[in-house]
Amino acid sequence: MTHRECVAAGTALLEKAQVPEAALDALELYLYVTGMSRAYYLMYREDAAPQTAADRYAQLIELRASRVPLQHITGEQEFYGRAFHVSGDVLIPRQDTEVLVETVLQDVRRGVFGSESRAAATEIPQGRAAEDAPAESPLRILDLCTGSGCIAVTLALETGANVTASDLSPAALRVAHGNASGLGARVTFLEGDLWDALPEDAGPFDIIVSNPPYIRAAELEDLQPEVRDHDPRMALDGGEDGLVFYRRIAAGAPAYLADNGRLYVEMGAEQGPDVEALFAAAGFSEIRTVRDLAGLDRVVCGVKR
Repeated sequence: MTHRECVAAGTALLEKAQVPEAALDALELYLYVTGMSRAYYLMYREDAAPQTAADRYAQLIELRASRVPLQHITGEQEFYGRAFHVSGDVLIPRQDTEVLVETVLQDVRRGVFGSESRAAATEIPQGRAAEDAPAESPLRILDLCTGSGCIAVTLALETGANVTASDLSPAALRVAHGNASGLGARVTFLEGDLWDALPEDAGPFDIIVSNPPYIRAAELEDLQPEVRDHDPRMALDGGEDGLVFYRRIAAGAPAYLADNGRLYVEMGAEQGPDVEALFAAAGFSEIRTVRDLAGLDRVVCGVKR
């Protein structure tokens, strides 16, 4: 078989299994197995495929057809231009969460966190390389429910801020710590349940950010098999109404935020009004909702005055 025929056969099997984006996943798995770049594949796709690669590819296609996530097979997911290691111990980073990160970075670039000197120390263009990011910054950031660490690591590399991240899962923290080490980010990781993870002298933070569990418990079984059966349930279950974590985060954040500090949370597309109400009840001002590229409500942020 040629490279192209292998990918075509893989695509057909994934389509039969009703895997979303079957053709894309089939190609990505082939590139993963062979180590080819996309450009190399396009140039030489009519060449014969090595039998060992074809056999290994068939095994991985079977895994994907059983609805094991592509990212669990390859072991990584790109987030904000960087490759993050993932496993069944963490929620796979989604593009939606890049909206959360970019909302924070936009405010950092605008210099909303204190003096002009602070703004100058942290102002960077989008996508700046990690090695070009500031060595240190007066900004202090807390990431709750860090999971893979994609938010904490990205903010540390993009701003040079002093970043702390927490999670209840020791297994998730091992993944997050590995990502921070592998990408050269300085992040302090703490194990515990939201505010319980923080030492008594924690804060004040300029920024608190979180992508907490927000799926309603009754809706968990309706999720795609890739999510329902392979993402950790504790990273998905937001309680009966999906708002359990937002209540605790909004209520507790003011005690850990500096004056003019800001809280940012990712949420489900229909949860904007409820999360805004929780922010208002906790005393936040300048509350706003940010939409994702699909035009859906995705992030709520507010300011402590």
